Amino acid sequence: MAEADFVDDQQPLHAAVMAVLGGHSYRSPSLRTGILPYLSCPRLTPREYEGLDLLASGLSDREIAKQLVVSDETAHTYSKRRLQTLNVHNRLQAVLKGMRCGMVQI
Repeated sequence: MAEADFVDDQQPLHAAVMAVLGGHSYRSPSLRTGILPYLSCPRLTPREYEGLDLLASGLSDREIAKQLVVSDETAHTYSKRRLQTLNVHNRLQAVLKGMRCGMVQI
């Protein structure tokens, strides 16, 4: 869930709680639309979101490369850029920050 979802409306909290109680995940709508008025979390491209989801599911760079249909080197480059964008030092920190910011769908 993103900070931006609480600017005008408290409904996203209810939606998130109901989704989790029902065994589903909830991804903040503002993080996917690109409308982020003052969000402290970084914006990712759709491809970066896809890679972060795969990373959160426990895949290695090689496995992510296969899923994204790119070379191993390209997947490794994506991974390094994602760490820089998220301002973290390793894959675990990337997933944790993605979860905190509502970017990761587990």
